[in-house]
Amino acid sequence: MDDEILSEFDEKYVVDQIREEFRLKNIVFPIKKFNLFNKCQWPMPAIIFHLFKIITAVYMTLFTIIAPSSFGKRYFSYITNLSYTVATTYFVFSAIRVVTVEVLTRGPSSSLVDVHGNKTNSSSELLNDHFKNDPKLIMLKISIYIEWMARHLGYCGSLVVAVCYYSLEYNTKSTSETTYLDINSHILISFVIMVDLFLSASPIKLLHFVWATMAGSLYTLFTYIYFRMYDEVLYYTIFNWRDPSMASLYFLIITIFGSLLCTIFLYFCYLMRIFLYNKWRQFKKNKSNL
Repeated sequence: MDDEILSEFDEKYVVDQIREEFRLKNIVFPIKKFNLFNKCQWPMPAIIFHLFKIITAVYMTLFTIIAPSSFGKRYFSYITNLSYTVATTYFVFSAIRVVTVEVLTRGPSSSLVDVHGNKTNSSSELLNDHFKNDPKLIMLKISIYIEWMARHLGYCGSLVVAVCYYSLEYNTKSTSETTYLDINSHILISFVIMVDLFLSASPIKLLHFVWATMAGSLYTLFTYIYFRMYDEVLYYTIFNWRDPSMASLYFLIITIFGSLLCTIFLYFCYLMRIFLYNKWRQFKKNKSNL
């Protein structure tokens, strides 16, 4: 089993590291360990983790392709479907990454070949200063940036939308029937996101709530433009621009505070995952010393 530590968080210095989260550099995507983006946090068979990523990516991609033709041209006007599409983008990038790294590292030596033809025992070594200006590594980092951005927006968007839909919008429907779209785009995606959060070794950054807030603000602006152009309300409760004061209030509550609270929730789930992971490592170490 790989003894490499799959975390950039040391629980011995919790206060210092949480304080570190508020440095402005964390608004962007500081990559400390490349391998965190393609590995499972836990010592399960790799095939299970890979199948989870691949099956999820394929299913969500097929749904994203088929759904617009089934539900009409307004499909992408709704934040539910936009969040689902962004989450799909993340799972596709993630599935491609874990499969690609598995292929590259497969073999007796379990080593990678870097962009200069040299062998390295860990994928994270590809990020040392010697290779930082190589075009292939730059493209690799860009792909991680896209995946990381899509992951946070997909996580936050899907969870906030699910909560808002069932607490505010669901009762305004003309029928109380729960449709396949409701189950898939609210309940199932939320469950998949939480499973992925606890399986994947990828880090969570507190200041990334800024990106979720910006995305939510852009969508709020879109709903207003849509209303002005078509005199049609997309959401009767939260973004009903026939009552601008209430729509503005919901914007503040959902887009700003909702993004922040959701990111805090995700971050503490991440800390719980790291805490349990470190406990497992300690247990393994103690057992090996017996």
